[in-house]
Amino acid sequence: MQRVMATVAAMLALGSSQALAQGHGRPLVEIGTGAGLTVLNDGSTITAFSVPGAGIFTQPAIYASFFMPTGLAIEPSTALNIVHSSGTTVTTLGFATMVGQFFKGAAASSPFVGAIGALESVSEGGNSASKFALGGRVGYRTVLPTGALAIRFEAGYQRWFHNGSLNEFTIGIALGGIIHSAK
Repeated sequence: MQRVMATVAAMLALGSSQALAQGHGRPLVEIGTGAGLTVLNDGSTITAFSVPGAGIFTQPAIYASFFMPTGLAIEPSTALNIVHSSGTTVTTLGFATMVGQFFKGAAASSPFVGAIGALESVSEGGNSASKFALGGRVGYRTVLPTGALAIRFEAGYQRWFHNGSLNEFTIGIALGGIIHSAK
């Protein structure tokens, strides 16, 4: 957890210093993480609040949004969680990609909408299982006055498929550092 936060802080600092040094060319990439509330439902309900969190199947995640000049963004994210207790290790690894449209482009504060595909693998001892999800997100991204940071407010839904199905609802807030092209 501390390594994740240190990595995100370093990425945000890099994005901030590069944006200020280059005089705000076109935003190329935003790197960040979030916090949020996740509700899972498959007949019974599990509610999780996590910082960082609201990532892939409630796990903390790091995302990178690659912006096109049209406001379209490709946003891969990844999550890794390793828990060891009483001689047993459970490893969860997740990957997701959102294809999103930022209606006012990447340089301005903007509402956005996106479609998501996700994959998660869980292993415990010699056993492992994978599941995939399809879903979407809507939200609003606020670019701070320096142009180096953005805050996102978002809500999402994903339908997980594996031996039945599971509904995942999320609401969250994310902070990302923006790396700009040379002006």
